[in-house]
Amino acid sequence: MCKIKVLHIILSYYPRVAGAEVFTQKVAEFSAQNGHKVCIITGRWKGLSSIENINGTYVCRVNPYMFHLLAFLKALKLYRKFRFDIVHAHLATHAGFVGFLVSLFSRTPLIVTVQGGDLFDYSEHIRYRLVVWPILIYFMIRLSLSFANIVHAVSRYTAVRAKSLGAKKIIIIPNGVDTDFFAKRINDKLKEESGIRSQEKVIITVSRLTQKNDIKTLIKSLSLLKNKNHEVYDKIKVLIVGDGPQEKFLKDTCAELEVSDRVIFTGRLSHEEIPKYLSMSDIFVRTPVQEGFGIAFLEAMSCQLPIIATNVGGIVDFVKDGINGILVKPGDDVSLARAIVKLIEDEEYAKAMAEQNRKTAVKYDWHKVCKRVLEIYLKVLHLKKC
Repeated sequence: MCKIKVLHIILSYYPRVAGAEVFTQKVAEFSAQNGHKVCIITGRWKGLSSIENINGTYVCRVNPYMFHLLAFLKALKLYRKFRFDIVHAHLATHAGFVGFLVSLFSRTPLIVTVQGGDLFDYSEHIRYRLVVWPILIYFMIRLSLSFANIVHAVSRYTAVRAKSLGAKKIIIIPNGVDTDFFAKRINDKLKEESGIRSQEKVIITVSRLTQKNDIKTLIKSLSLLKNKNHEVYDKIKVLIVGDGPQEKFLKDTCAELEVSDRVIFTGRLSHEEIPKYLSMSDIFVRTPVQEGFGIAFLEAMSCQLPIIATNVGGIVDFVKDGINGILVKPGDDVSLARAIVKLIEDEEYAKAMAEQNRKTAVKYDWHKVCKRVLEIYLKVLHLKKC
């Protein structure tokens, strides 16, 4: 295989990780391990170095609040040095527009990866809530998607949306999961340290605490259980892992509905800590109103947890109701409460689902996903005969 020089562009990168950042890191490091030259331009957030080598990749950070200009200038400087074969922009807003500019000026093929959050209307950036900003964002998205040689979508849901925004050539490759890292490991000590009794069933959700992810519905389902099925209510503890703008609101909701005794807010955990908390849990619940894909589901499935999810977006690409998960409608606290009762009371059903979930997760191992991304690079460059 010919060696390729790839420039990745993304606003945030390791150690600031979410779905898009994990995808970028896995693809970049897999490429480097296979002998390709990889550079990453990203935002320099507080406490991070401007230049760093991470697992064989060259990471260059710029001021995130002037990202478009500084990332573009840095990319042109790096291009003069390395002569990249591919520009791979992650998310169609900030990085996508920078990728468009770099590709235009360097005449380098452009790939844009869309995850979902960059194509739908649930931005958390409050400081940009000006009338002109949504119009500008829309313009940048359409420009980057229509100009890209290939738009990579992580689900059928995001592919349809990308097409409506001007994408021409679209390839669907899902997100992945590290099945060795996210594996079931018994950790009774962590459960005890978290103030959870050994006989209690642990329901865990991992997500940003935002309106889009709708943690409130989970809290409301606990209230229903308290009022109608106290036997199950007394058996469970809910771990809410993550931080975000709705944290105070959700804590106030717990107090208002008098379920605070059943809920533990852990705050934001590092990526390395997540498998330990998943391993000590019994059920994974996440009920967003929109979702491009949802790596958190795969991570829970890889740790052999039965899951409850909403039947929206890219989730339905890999979660099949009654087989490897229970799907409910967004905002339906009644159905969510019933699903929780089902998994608590029918242990054989929950066990069978958990075993099936591990089998599902293996199909999405990062090694398989990254190989498919490298095939995109070759397709763009017509290098299959090298």
